[in-house]
Amino acid sequence: MIIGITGLNGAGKTTVVEYLEKKSFHAYSLSDILRELLRKDGKPLTREGLIEKGNEIRKRNGNGILGEMILERLQENSTHYVIDSIRHPEEVEALQSREDFLLVAVDAPTEVRFERMLERKREHETNYADILAFEKEELENEEKNKEKLVAVAKMAHIVLKNDQELDVLYKKIDRMLADLSKKYILNSSSDDHFFIEIAQVTAKQSHCL
Repeated sequence: MIIGITGLNGAGKTTVVEYLEKKSFHAYSLSDILRELLRKDGKPLTREGLIEKGNEIRKRNGNGILGEMILERLQENSTHYVIDSIRHPEEVEALQSREDFLLVAVDAPTEVRFERMLERKREHETNYADILAFEKEELENEEKNKEKLVAVAKMAHIVLKNDQELDVLYKKIDRMLADLSKKYILNSSSDDHFFIEIAQVTAKQSHCL
């Protein structure tokens, strides 16, 4: 199973990813690819730099390139993955080439998101005016190769509302996983497939070469 995560800043995407990691999901981020490219270029790892590099690589290689690149890092087996920083519809389309992919949008009211952003005290998030201006520019940009977070959110299969305490969010994630687990088991191709997965998981516990 591959769960993609999208959402606006401060919605709680990282919190969801970290919780899924505790549930044995392997975490990847499209932004990690951009950070690697920025390091190769010797450029600072700023949010603006990540956005600029993302726009650049999409323009050069197609809007779905980051999704395609992350898929190359995933194994074709029973391992579960969570992928963060999906920011363009064509990245979603690339990831949907895997039948076990679904997109989750993490959402929270604007005032809640802004409070969270102010609390984490990042350089570009020093006051409401700065945050509003940056987000307005980010969301209203209509250039083809640039991020389209609103369009991506509309493609989500599931929306997680994160406007209460963390334990409420965790319960929502647990319910989501329980529902997905039932669907995943029902869609298993055969008993052979089921027992092969058990064997693969059991093998990971063995120290025998």
